[in-house]
Formats: sequence, structure tokens, C-alpha cells
Amino acid sequence: MVALIRGGRIKEFPKFKKVVLLVITIVLQVCAAFFPTVGGIFISIAYVFILAFLICNREFEDMRIFLIGWFLNAIAIWTNNGKMPIDLEQAKKVTI
Repeated sequence: MVALIRGGRIKEFPKFKKVVLLVITIVLQVCAAFFPTVGGIFISIAYVFILAFLICNREFEDMRIFLIGWFLNAIAIWTNNGKMPIDLEQAKKVTI
């Protein structure tokens, strides 16, 4: 949307491969929300699909940056049993 507002054109939008992998990822993350007891498993599987998408589209320059971000997030999530670590006290302050 920002690119279009700034004068970009749809025909210049990158033609990503295997977009279905992102759709699968979204479905898995929704499943994680509905089944929190096994949500970590769904999130971990979703992260594998995201990795596959990024690897399939690695010819795009920005994907290399996303791969670094994916790796850092994956470490944080997988070392915390499939959940992004947050400070609950800080989260309560933000939601109030």
C-alpha cells in the first residue's frame, strides 16, 4: 500500500514463488490461537513453511534480510517452547 501511495505500480510488484506457503503459515498460526495447548507445535511448523518461502524467493535481495530476521525470531521462539518471550508486566501496561 505504501509503495502504491508513493507512486509505485502493481506491475513492478515482485512475482514471488510458492505464495501458498504463506497461506499455509497463516492457517497454522490461526490454529495455534484456537489450540493454545499445542500452539507451539503449530507455530514451529509455520516457521518451517516461512523458511521454505524465503528460500524459494532468495533471489530477491530483501529476502536475505528477512532470513536473518527469521533466524533470530526462530531462536527466540524455539527456546521458549513455541512462544515469543514477553514481559507480562510490560504487556499489561500497554494494553491498559
